[in-house]
Amino acid sequence: MSACFIRRSGFWTAGHWTAARPHHERALRLYMAHMREERGEADEEGEEGEPGECEEERPMIPNGDSMIISVPHTDGGTFVASFSHIEDALYQFVDAYRNTVHIMMSDPARVAQINRLTD
Repeated sequence: MSACFIRRSGFWTAGHWTAARPHHERALRLYMAHMREERGEADEEGEEGEPGECEEERPMIPNGDSMIISVPHTDGGTFVASFSHIEDALYQFVDAYRNTVHIMMSDPARVAQINRLTD
């Protein structure tokens, strides 16, 4: 079972992967669905990032090689970030405060192993 994780740079997180909040996951799923649509891939039942699951949360605005995505924030208001694909299952977003954050969907056991290796 896959879950969404983020990695912020900075003193407090020390570059470890932590569980993402629901608005991070919604935005990533939208971006992943957009990428599949761009590649012309057919959506399969159960595939992560189903395009119809967050339709009301658009707009998605192209921004060069990235996509600006806006979804409701868990704490109220709106989460707006510019998402881009790095490689394989690794993505990043730049938030409204210009912080660059890595984000991915992964198995929690794999993330725990990565965090142990980078301690």
